[in-house]
Amino acid sequence: LYVYWLFGSQLEILMGDFRYNLYILLGVLFTLLGSPFGVSAEFIYLGVFLGVATLNPNMQILLFFIIPVRIKWVAIFIVATILFNPLVALVFYQEFWPILGPALGFLNYLIFFGPGLWKRRAAQPVRQAKFRASSEPPAPTAIHRCTVCGQTELDDPRLEFRFCVDCTDHEYCQNHLFNHEHI
Repeated sequence: LYVYWLFGSQLEILMGDFRYNLYILLGVLFTLLGSPFGVSAEFIYLGVFLGVATLNPNMQILLFFIIPVRIKWVAIFIVATILFNPLVALVFYQEFWPILGPALGFLNYLIFFGPGLWKRRAAQPVRQAKFRASSEPPAPTAIHRCTVCGQTELDDPRLEFRFCVDCTDHEYCQNHLFNHEHI
């Protein structure tokens, strides 16, 4: 119950009072509807935990008071272990009823956080492409350019560039430094 209070108060701050109370109320209603199918109060606690893990995935908790673990990995592990047995029953025995309990238990979570998860998942390729485009090294730009011929150090790395004493702010390559018209 202490962990429920800890995560519940954090989720209430993140969601707001009304939305949090509605979230818990829907969790209780779906738990009551799913009680013939094996849904217990653990799904209410799990819904609060998953809500915190969704809104704050990089938060760290100490596993066994020693090992720091990000909350998203704990949430993924818990959901996988809860869904394992019903999915095995569904695949091997073609039994649909065991999957109904966790489906009703997670329904309040899916109502509140499902649309945001799908939007975030749909926007992820665009965000990744934008990141890749911004992280590519820029094309090399020339620092020196000859005023007469337009050559740069990118054209020939062995070229040397100098400024003419008589021409202000005009740069010339070693071939045109001494044989150009002064500007």
